Amino acid sequence: MHVHLKVDGLSQYDNSIKTSYHASACGPVTTLTILRYWMPNSCPYDTNQLYRLLGSTRIGLFTWLLKRNLRKILGPTWEVNTCTIEEAKSELLEGRPVACKFDRYFSFHWFGTHEFAYHWVPLIGFEENENGVKLTSSESFRGPLLWMSKLIFIPKRLHRLTQQLMQSIKTQAEACLEPGH
Repeated sequence: MHVHLKVDGLSQYDNSIKTSYHASACGPVTTLTILRYWMPNSCPYDTNQLYRLLGSTRIGLFTWLLKRNLRKILGPTWEVNTCTIEEAKSELLEGRPVACKFDRYFSFHWFGTHEFAYHWVPLIGFEENENGVKLTSSESFRGPLLWMSKLIFIPKRLHRLTQQLMQSIKTQAEACLEPGH
């Protein structure tokens, strides 16, 4: 089974985002990406506004804050909940992207090898076969770093880093599906 939604992503390091927010803007960027999917030409917010409205902090955006504050922003006609991987797959099959959070701190996976300790991404697809589930994100690399990479000839490295990030997301998601997690 394979699903891939057409979703335009945004980098948390985009020029439109306040520099002081860059390190912890993945939650608001994920939220904005999904809101723009539902409101392609009419989303009234930008990342900087969502950063403040959702209650983001220098260390990130807590799930409970995202849920509570996004419900306030969107109103009662929108559903904002946590879900299992099976529920996320169902949402994707229905054409609805899902905010996905990798968090070794609050999932009690403190030890072990992790490519990143905490990160929000828009989950926009999956592929499931006999080997398991491969998740797809709209993680996007744009802005000054991509432009500079063309000046200093590192697009292959950027491509490799993108592949490593996507492999890391897959590995983390698969680890959560293993028995005992």
